[in-house]
Amino acid sequence: NDDFIGNAPDVGAYEFASAPPPSVLSSVRANSNPTDADNVGFIVKFSKSVTGVNNADFALTTSGVTGASIANVNGSGTTYTVTVNTGSSNGEIRLDVVDDDSIRDVNNIPLGGAGAGNGNYTSGETYTINKLFSITGNAGIGETILSYVDGTSKTVTAGPDGTYAITVSKYWTGTVTPIHPCYTFTPSNRSYPALTANQTGQDYTATFNPASDCANVNVD
Repeated sequence: NDDFIGNAPDVGAYEFASAPPPSVLSSVRANSNPTDADNVGFIVKFSKSVTGVNNADFALTTSGVTGASIANVNGSGTTYTVTVNTGSSNGEIRLDVVDDDSIRDVNNIPLGGAGAGNGNYTSGETYTINKLFSITGNAGIGETILSYVDGTSKTVTAGPDGTYAITVSKYWTGTVTPIHPCYTFTPSNRSYPALTANQTGQDYTATFNPASDCANVNVD
């Protein structure tokens, strides 16, 4: 309008001030689930291109697992992949976004707008972690003690029918030895290198030892 008198508003500044802040749209699993993997990925998507995304912008909500941690963050624009070390034991891991105003869009608007915490995101997908494996079988005679080392010396006692179950962590390496005052066993022990799966049918044959001063019991 050529007849306009006065100061025109700064339209660009108005558009900048009214632009919505970036937000987190999703955090989804990048790998199969459940898993026993040492590392897993989460894909985090933002509503617009952002920068300033690093390890400190994320936290883990866990249940059951111990020692899980954020390994690294890669990506750009609207999509970032966060790699997580899954720690040990069984449980669940969820990746959360922690808003400390360090994540910003091209207009320098912080995640969720000015103020830490208003862009937090805690609704992402969860991994189920299975890092414990079982060794099961029959010792051949009830009340047999099965000895092994898992950090420290440990034992389990077979039930009256000889069945037993031992739980160890992924990659456990060791030897299980059956012990009974009245019997010898075949095999005398079983060794396991770097366990990565459940071990079933780990049976022993118990043979009465006449030199044990025990009364012979028929185990058939």
